[in-house]
Amino acid sequence: PQMTSFNQYKICSELIYEIPLNELNKLFINTMKKRNSSNALSARYYKEFNQLFLALRMNRNSKDKMIESLKTTIQI
Repeated sequence: PQMTSFNQYKICSELIYEIPLNELNKLFINTMKKRNSSNALSARYYKEFNQLFLALRMNRNSKDKMIESLKTTIQI
């Protein structure tokens, strides 16, 4: 469809509405997985982690290892 900045939201909303919910859910999850956000636990966004890293006098390598450990799924 012909799209302008004025009708963009409405057109996109209508197109998304046509996608079956289970397919839309899969698309959403796959898109989120592709993002692989490296700043998921960044001290810039989470001041508590920044304070923890400062209190423990952690270097960059130690910070990265801790963040990767925190991001992994817990295996029961």
